[in-house]
Amino acid sequence: MKLPLSKIESATAGKKEVRLMLQHLLLSVEAKTLTATNGHIIAIVPVEPEEGDTSGYITVEALKAARKSKQGPRVNGSLEIVEGASFPRPTEEQDGKFPDASKVMPAKPDREPDLCIDAKLLLQLAEALNDPAARISTGLEMWFPDNYGSAIYCEGTAEGHGAIMPMRK
Repeated sequence: MKLPLSKIESATAGKKEVRLMLQHLLLSVEAKTLTATNGHIIAIVPVEPEEGDTSGYITVEALKAARKSKQGPRVNGSLEIVEGASFPRPTEEQDGKFPDASKVMPAKPDREPDLCIDAKLLLQLAEALNDPAARISTGLEMWFPDNYGSAIYCEGTAEGHGAIMPMRK
């Protein structure tokens, strides 16, 4: 499989997640996609499977090792890194069934986007307005202005507020 440019593994669940399938990515050779979810977000990116690749789970560790080798993993019965390590390939029988993305992923609307936000700036704002030591989930509450193009008012879980501008296309 040729590796995607995005770091899709960022959408997987952490090691403490009890639903083991959420710790992995799911390769669909038929759909030519790689899917990751932590149960709150889902990411699906196109990939180019290579001859011999089979659909199934890919571990985050194998994907990271493949990125270091700058070549995609061979994904058949195991996860083999070209000129590198081999990783066991988790199975649905071992780790459970991966969520059906078609049931949670909405279809792309046939219109222009409602909002475009620079993800790096959104992350910076979230970090600026949230307590990193908080035991509760951090997030941003957003109030959209009546006219597009104006700043969006935001509050985090810590005291304070901020704003982010929509991204220009």
